[in-house]
Amino acid sequence: TVEAKVYYDEMMKFAGKDTLIKYFGYLDKALILTNEKKYDDAVRYFEKSAEYARNLSDPRYMGSVYGELAKLYEQMGQKDSALYYFHVNTTYTQKHNLMYMLIESLKALARLYEQKGDENKSLYYKSCYLAVSDSLFSMDKLNKIKNAQFFYEMDKNYRKIKNQRRFLIVISAGLLIFIILLIIVYIHKKKLHHAYKDLFNRNSEILQSDLQIKDLRIEYENKLAEEKE
Repeated sequence: TVEAKVYYDEMMKFAGKDTLIKYFGYLDKALILTNEKKYDDAVRYFEKSAEYARNLSDPRYMGSVYGELAKLYEQMGQKDSALYYFHVNTTYTQKHNLMYMLIESLKALARLYEQKGDENKSLYYKSCYLAVSDSLFSMDKLNKIKNAQFFYEMDKNYRKIKNQRRFLIVISAGLLIFIILLIIVYIHKKKLHHAYKDLFNRNSEILQSDLQIKDLRIEYENKLAEEKE
């Protein structure tokens, strides 16, 4: 550690505005501080290193920061933070095909989940680790691992959409039946109204006819009575 600090000081004399040297300088300083168990300062220097890594085209630089931060938090006993950065590094290294970094992250995730007592996740990351280890340069298997969650989400969304479609079909069918029943009721009601109206008119006609017949009968009876007289 003492010699590392000497060379760090010498290196930083040449940093100037060189982003790459500043990146390595802050990264090395963070590692030195980690070795000295000055963890809070180490985190600060890792974050500074990450700022310069973002401006470098090679993804390995940022991957290194994520990986070292994850190891630091694990060393500090902050398992949740360690898990977070190992997950970030797993996603990042998968995206950029940094296989050797990916293997380390998967192995660490399997170990941490085993310590937490989560056997299912531990076994999952162990299987991922073995798959990547067995075919380090097999992009086909890497893509399967990388896309596993994507296909799972796609399948889940497809099932969700399918269920929603079924629900909409049932609701639509029920609404259609309800509308048809309303139309049938309306038609029957209209017919019934017309029937009542016709019946009323017929009854009125019959009543009128009965009155006319009654008047005629009275008239004839009066005439018959007059003739008899």
